[in-house]
Amino acid sequence: DVRHSLSAHGDAPVGLSFSGDERWLISGALDKSVRVWDVATGLLVDAHHFENSIIAARVNTQGTRVAAGGWDRLVSLFDMPPATTTIEPLASLLSRLTATEANPEG
Repeated sequence: DVRHSLSAHGDAPVGLSFSGDERWLISGALDKSVRVWDVATGLLVDAHHFENSIIAARVNTQGTRVAAGGWDRLVSLFDMPPATTTIEPLASLLSRLTATEANPEG
């Protein structure tokens, strides 16, 4: 059974990640945004907008930080829970980012 249909993105979501406690769902999309959803309610609780399409978004296993990247070759980090702090881009990559992975140790 479908619990919730989440429909705030203006273009295809291409990167999805649950927090370790499954409280949050992170979605990155071609609409140049990363959105944070409350899994229990299906409500959008936070959104971050970028200059280029996002193709990967991942929350660490502790649910405290999100890494997102896209066609602009930047990796951006922001803190969780939602709406706390946005951290400037981490690095400019030499080629396009195609995936992210969280370290189980944080």
